[in-house]
Amino acid sequence: MRKSRIKAKLRANKPAILVCAHLGDPSIHELMSLMGFDGVWIDMEHHFHTMETAANLMRAIRVGSADGVLRPAKGEFMRMGRMLETGALGIFYPRCDHAQEAAEVVRWSKFFPEGCRGVDGGGPDMPYCTMDYAEYVRMANEETSVVMQLEDPAAMEHAERIAAVPGVDVTWIASMSSVFNSSVGFNFILTPAGYLARAQSLYQSEARISRQNYQGKHTKC
Repeated sequence: MRKSRIKAKLRANKPAILVCAHLGDPSIHELMSLMGFDGVWIDMEHHFHTMETAANLMRAIRVGSADGVLRPAKGEFMRMGRMLETGALGIFYPRCDHAQEAAEVVRWSKFFPEGCRGVDGGGPDMPYCTMDYAEYVRMANEETSVVMQLEDPAAMEHAERIAAVPGVDVTWIASMSSVFNSSVGFNFILTPAGYLARAQSLYQSEARISRQNYQGKHTKC
């Protein structure tokens, strides 16, 4: 099993740089991985990739050195295990609203004793039953990154509790969604100054998190 570049950066308290291409051409994903990015993420919330397409894109990413990261839709807990079996080293979970939901994402992303992800080993993540199973489970739990994206203004009230959930590596404020879910997008057309003031208030909770140390966890706006 591959070691995660993203997790290595986070453990060293360094930023990890990821890129996303909303295209289905494996050669583009292969090229991005060869360019030295820490991760390439595939969006399966907003885009129309099948699991078969995602698996082929992940295979292309694995030609280079970048981590493959997959973004499911909200609530697709069972699907995350299959996503990780494509060889992905991270889950980028959208629209997380509270700590209980974050804990559920961790539960389905990690093997026992950290979670309840089902074990197979026959896919490219192990890969293909070539490892000792105990070592595979240990490495998968250590090297799989879990990112929570907060998109609703109400979720900001739970931001600190979400960040403190064991197994959550990063909390990410989704700037665009936060703005439009709070009607700030419409207000911006009318009153730019009001937009800026509201946007600033949306990020205050994230700023509070970034000033605290949750055992090496990280935040992003």
